[in-house]
Order: sequence, then structure tokens, then C-alpha cells
Amino acid sequence: MLSVETFPVVFKLLGTLRMLVCKQEGVATKLGLNEKLVEHLVSWCSTEDHPGVKGESVRLLAWIVKNSSSAEVKAALCRGGALVHLVAMLDSEHAVMQNEGLLALALIASSPPDVAVEELKKTDVVQLLHSTLKTEGISSESLQNGLAVTIALGNLGPFKPLLLEDGYGDTLKNLKGNPDALVSKAAQTALGVLEKV
Repeated sequence: MLSVETFPVVFKLLGTLRMLVCKQEGVATKLGLNEKLVEHLVSWCSTEDHPGVKGESVRLLAWIVKNSSSAEVKAALCRGGALVHLVAMLDSEHAVMQNEGLLALALIASSPPDVAVEELKKTDVVQLLHSTLKTEGISSESLQNGLAVTIALGNLGPFKPLLLEDGYGDTLKNLKGNPDALVSKAAQTALGVLEKV
């Protein structure tokens, strides 16, 4: 696949790989540790030549994170430059992609390799996350994943001050009143993490 240069073919192959990764930890781990593949996926995440390849590349990265519990895979993806593209998924106009990005970030940030913390510092993850949590009509699942990212980042020293700025706490207080009990509880937990000295 790495020698294929025709974007329509790459697009189909990426979609096929994403389906193969689903609930297949061994496959996800093997792909995530393949440096050449990660390098290609990251470069395709920035291509403007084929929007489908761009979208499928970042989705495959997110699915690798979701389906591999390997800390080594998370570190390899972060070293390879995938994190900036996973963060960019939060700004997607497609709810499915946004939720996939939130889930991948929650999984990485909950037990981040050192490289992930450094790479996250270079992104605008807090601003995008805050914007996502304030989105009208966002699904409960996305809110739960966004709050999981908030909690994970709140437990990482460098991000707590950023989460305490620009009305983030007010957004969490509003989410405490959400009719979904899981969202409300997660918002309460996030507030507790941020208020902890």
C-alpha cells in the first residue's frame, strides 16, 4: 500500500484498513508500530489533493488508538506527528469524526507517554475542546468523551492552568445540569479535578 500513489486507490485501502482494525487489537498494534505506515498516514492527513484520503487517514489513526491498548503504539503515533491531526478532528464538521477524535485523545491523555504531553502543548487542544463542549446539539457520547479528555488533561500539570481560563469552569458548571446523568456526573468530576489544589 505504501508504494501506491493513486489517491482513489489509497482511499479505498485506508477504509479497508480501518475496518480491519475494528476490535482487532493485534492488527491495530501492528499498524501503529509500523513507522513507515504512520509516516504516510500523517503526511496524508495534510493532503489537499484528495479530501477522502485526508479524512480516512486521520480516522485510521484514531481507530488505531481506539483498538490498541499498547502504550508503545500511543508513543509511536505521538512521535510520528499524529497528535496534531487527532486534535484537529475536534474541529471537524462531521460529528462522527469529532467523536472519534475525542475518544482517541481521551485514551492517549488518560495515560500519556511523555512525548504526548509535549506534543499536546504544541496544539490548541484546550480551546478546541472548550468549543466542542459548548456546541449546541452535541451528542451525549461526544460530551462524555470530551469530559474524559478534560479530566485527563486536568490531571496533567501543564494543562490545568489553561483549563481554568476563559470560562471553561462555567461551561462545566452548565454541563452539570445536563439531563444525561453520565454527562452530569462527568462534568462534576471534571470540576473536582480542576478545583483540586
